[in-house]
Amino acid sequence: QMLESMVRLPVPTRAECTDVVNAVLDGCDAVMLSAESAAGSFPHEAISMQAALLREAACQLPEAPNGVDRTVAQAAVLVAGDALPLACFQFEVAQSLSRLRPSTEIIFVTDSSGARKATLLRGVTPLDVGGSSMAGLWDSPKLCVVVHQDQLLVQPVSSALQHHLPT
Repeated sequence: QMLESMVRLPVPTRAECTDVVNAVLDGCDAVMLSAESAAGSFPHEAISMQAALLREAACQLPEAPNGVDRTVAQAAVLVAGDALPLACFQFEVAQSLSRLRPSTEIIFVTDSSGARKATLLRGVTPLDVGGSSMAGLWDSPKLCVVVHQDQLLVQPVSSALQHHLPT
């Protein structure tokens, strides 16, 4: 209901436009239209307006989201390319990596509460260290790019998990 007035009017209110932009600036990963496009009188205009607002808001995003060094996140994505998954151990790092929309998987090693929160991040696979989802990964020869504090390490998944698990 971000552009609710567009169900019956061809132009949204200023408050609705502000809501869309603020959602992006607050770090949301997705927005959607419902009645505006499904039953509204101006579905094309609503979609076009939402897209224009999202593009403009994306240009306003800060360089270092959540205090995590964007340069480190960008370097990790470049090193990983399309072949290596990214591994991280802090929610803020997972969030920063997710915002860069890499073409590879982001593995976020966490506990169950962090895993629930991370399911809302695009491209992030939470790995609950308290659950049984760890089975088979300890012996994996597969390499990953580990983003830990301000360091990038390329190492087997098993080494990454054993050496960088949160305590």
